Amino acid sequence: MVHRSTQRAVVKCLCLAAAIRLLVGNIRFSGGRSISILTSYLNEAVLPPSTTVASRPVDVLLPNNNSAAADTRFYLIPTPEVTDWLLGNFSDEGYHFYDRALNEDQAELWLYRSLQLHPSRTTDPERADVFVICGLLHWNYHRNNNRSIKRHPQRNTRADLTQGSFDAKAFADAVVQRVTDRTKPHLVAIPTTNPGTSRYIGLKAIVKALIKGGVTNLWSLGFERNKFWQGLPPDRIIPIPYVVQFPPSARNTSVEMTTTRIESDPAHVHNTRIPEFVFYAGDRRAHAIEWSGCDRSMVVPLATEANMDVRLIDSGKQKKSKSSSTNNTTSSARLSQEEYNYRMASSEFCLILCGDSPTSRSLTSAMVHGCIPLVVGSRLRGLCEPPCRKGWGWTISGSNNPHLPFAESLNWTMFPEVNEALFQQSPAKILQEEISQTSVEHRDHMRAMMNHHRSAFIYGRGNPINSTSFGQAVPHIWKSFLEALDQASLRDRSTV
Repeated sequence: MVHRSTQRAVVKCLCLAAAIRLLVGNIRFSGGRSISILTSYLNEAVLPPSTTVASRPVDVLLPNNNSAAADTRFYLIPTPEVTDWLLGNFSDEGYHFYDRALNEDQAELWLYRSLQLHPSRTTDPERADVFVICGLLHWNYHRNNNRSIKRHPQRNTRADLTQGSFDAKAFADAVVQRVTDRTKPHLVAIPTTNPGTSRYIGLKAIVKALIKGGVTNLWSLGFERNKFWQGLPPDRIIPIPYVVQFPPSARNTSVEMTTTRIESDPAHVHNTRIPEFVFYAGDRRAHAIEWSGCDRSMVVPLATEANMDVRLIDSGKQKKSKSSSTNNTTSSARLSQEEYNYRMASSEFCLILCGDSPTSRSLTSAMVHGCIPLVVGSRLRGLCEPPCRKGWGWTISGSNNPHLPFAESLNWTMFPEVNEALFQQSPAKILQEEISQTSVEHRDHMRAMMNHHRSAFIYGRGNPINSTSFGQAVPHIWKSFLEALDQASLRDRSTV
């Protein structure tokens, strides 16, 4: 096991690789104190002579490299007070935060560290075609509120959320002052999962300040095209994968071995999977009916089917919804992450349901574990067909703006989709008909394509604070962004 002091030194060295020697003025906090981020911090964050770190993980490469992508350079706008200062001084605290926080809270750090190492990055703003804003805002929010780490910050009271000392507006204004060319594309690489969280951590303040400051070509990364989460219209949000974790205890177990066999030999996947077996496990989502017209209890009749493992639980973390019934669950026990991963990796089909909003982590999990996604409804394609209805906290993005990541390289139409209204009436019959119409050859083709794109859905393994095992998610996200820029440019030219 690596000693904590060595681990901390490694993290400081990785921060130093960013070469951010910006002398930041005092950032005023509402509690009355001020913090100066000085270059002396960078001088202190040096690696001991006895410690070595690889300069770049070998798998951080631009996928399907082409001249246009290779020639497009980006510059990370310095935000040391919510990146390097935190990493250099509180790495142990950060390790525990990201270890216990919501999976998706890790994305901000995976993105920051991977973008630092990306071959298209330049440290000279004069050479940049694109400017990127990163920030560890979820972690920073918890630090400044001096509260114990909780998995869902949006569930705390308004009083708890306003007692912190970090002035989001002042920080947002400082970010705008660091913008050197307002005419070029700017990308906010800070995804979040809730309208309230977006406001509390300061993401919405940053977006508003950039727009007010004259940055008109503004984009954002998001787990879905949700203006309430990211603060921008759907066509300016690049959909990215949710975050799937690989528990350390899964190594050298049937979970890891099953996934490894699938990766190495997808053609013989039937040796590790139960043919035509369907898996689903999820939370009831108490507010989903009133917020989006999504009733997950429609899967409850499937719990007794012989070729299906369907589990709908009530975690009790959400307040009871006015429109939800009380006994629409199959179990009160949540699967461990290891067991969930194993069941996905050993099932042929995995149900992908709606929730409070159109997206969830289950699609990314299915792609990672090679379980063919069987989608219920058309919400992921940006539509809202009955029983879907416009509700709270999410966006009907439209067919031109699906919530599916990497649509420029992955043909999502190959995967089966069933009508949500018909599924509600007779779920077992609808699934059996859909599965029977899907040939073995097509199933093998889908799994082969999933295996080909699998690394694009993995940000990394381990804790993002100190991991050196990066996936290919960020390089593919960068490629998706460049494709979106190209498409926007074509639309602009066609309207001239």
